[in-house]
Amino acid sequence: MIMNKKVLTASLCALFLVGLLVVRTPGFELIPSQGIGMGQAFILSYPKATTLVNIPSGGLPDGNWQLEAGFNRRFELSDLDQVFLVGAVRRGKITAAVGLSQFGKEDLYKELTGKLQVAYQYDSLSLGMSLSGLMVYLGEGYGRFSTQTVGLGIAYRYGNYFAAFTTDNLTTPQLYDKAVPFNLSYSLYAEVIGIGKHSLTAKVTWEKYEKPRFGFGQKLYLARQGAFFWGLGTEPMEYGGGIEFYFRKWGLSYATSYHPVLDFSHTISFSYGFHRPNERKKDGFK
Repeated sequence: MIMNKKVLTASLCALFLVGLLVVRTPGFELIPSQGIGMGQAFILSYPKATTLVNIPSGGLPDGNWQLEAGFNRRFELSDLDQVFLVGAVRRGKITAAVGLSQFGKEDLYKELTGKLQVAYQYDSLSLGMSLSGLMVYLGEGYGRFSTQTVGLGIAYRYGNYFAAFTTDNLTTPQLYDKAVPFNLSYSLYAEVIGIGKHSLTAKVTWEKYEKPRFGFGQKLYLARQGAFFWGLGTEPMEYGGGIEFYFRKWGLSYATSYHPVLDFSHTISFSYGFHRPNERKKDGFK
């Protein structure tokens, strides 16, 4: 019995570290539906709901909304499965997005993450503030821990050029007393709409005691009802790609990435609501 408890405790600790170091991104960032396929970079011009809950990027026309739900499996391991549900809506100059995700399994280790992002848009400028929460459950009665934090963000558009900056973990949250706090993190995003139907994206994230993480991606709109995307990210180095389809208000997206040692990861998501990637206008932020 003592040995079984030791094995269980070791397993819980291992999964806890995996959750912190491999699956969850800095600042309780909700998983982007196409992130692993684009080096964790984002499309800012016509964002999906999973973008708007992480970045106050603008781009959602007044009166429009979108729901997005998905499933992620990291490195072909069912113990690292994650599901998410996100909704975004704009009314006047205010855009709001809220999302929930669950990682892990009920009987051993589980994380619940929630995030609310509210942004104010003025012309091509967008300012936002986020509130994030994390709750960790350890199986076999080992306990439950929770923490919260806030973040700030800004985005701007100039013609076909987009940029955004976010900072998170402003309160340096801790899961419990004397626990190592989550580090303050900063992220810079960029997108350029090229000639024809494609976008180039980039991202860099800085965090105390960690190496900068870079991501690069490209999205090609192959037809009015479809697009192909690819990218790569560092820390860890992964290569990815994927495809998405639109039909009226419905959308389907599949993204995959490959790690030379840890194998493949997959994300599949469904969305309903605003989809207008092929009708770009210069006043898209307004």
